[in-house]
Amino acid sequence: MPTAVVRSTISLSIALSLFLAASARAQEPDRLYSAATIITGTLAAERQRGFAACLEEVLAKVSGDTSLAGSPEAAELGKRAAEFVETYSLRDRMAGIPVHDEQGTRERPHVLEVDFSPAKIDEALDALGRAPWTERPVITLLIGIDNGARRFVLARDSARGTGQREALSEIAGRLGLKAKLPGEAMLAAVPIDHASLGATRIDGLETVREALGGEVVLSGMLAWDETAFRWTSTWQLVSENGAEAWEATGVSFDAVFREALAGAMRILSSESRR
Repeated sequence: MPTAVVRSTISLSIALSLFLAASARAQEPDRLYSAATIITGTLAAERQRGFAACLEEVLAKVSGDTSLAGSPEAAELGKRAAEFVETYSLRDRMAGIPVHDEQGTRERPHVLEVDFSPAKIDEALDALGRAPWTERPVITLLIGIDNGARRFVLARDSARGTGQREALSEIAGRLGLKAKLPGEAMLAAVPIDHASLGATRIDGLETVREALGGEVVLSGMLAWDETAFRWTSTWQLVSENGAEAWEATGVSFDAVFREALAGAMRILSSESRR
């Protein structure tokens, strides 16, 4: 088999594995109360900074309200983030590499993984007027990409869109969302004009949702704007509770995916409490 084909096959396999692994982790209730970040060194002050960053992420993830991240309320709780920690671990990102810093610091980057107490997080959310969102539906992602050179729909088993799949995997995992991409065979069978995905009427997406067998469908079309040097996108979320539409822009598709999935999470978590 040609080397290029082997590399392509390996990349596709890795991307698919990452996406499925993140989705599987998101389905584990205890993982909602866990987060990871990168800190410099292992001193207490840096650990505290990492605990605070992870606490903000978990508060937003568990509640489904991403506005908590970066909020004054979360920042205040972050000052005593260590009180919410059950366990944590540190992993040296440069393990096996000799210290070679010549700028006066020997601190190395570490991955800080933190597991918070579910009871304490739930109590904190209650004090903030929020509640845990633990019953999460599976979100089927129907996403078109137009990068100016070609147009395609993301599929879990396609050779195209590896970078986009990896970004979706990472973002869905950090938000604790159960997301999946349809395969190429299923995409070929659904009643939708893929070339005009972003313009699909919301009422038509209900038929698509049923055809895909998903509880929820998040449909979007990303197009690269060469003049503005950014991605523009339109999104529609359809569930048994109704439908909503919005737009998102960003200089990278990662930023657009993050905004779109966060928007879907806010909508779905709100619906669950009605």
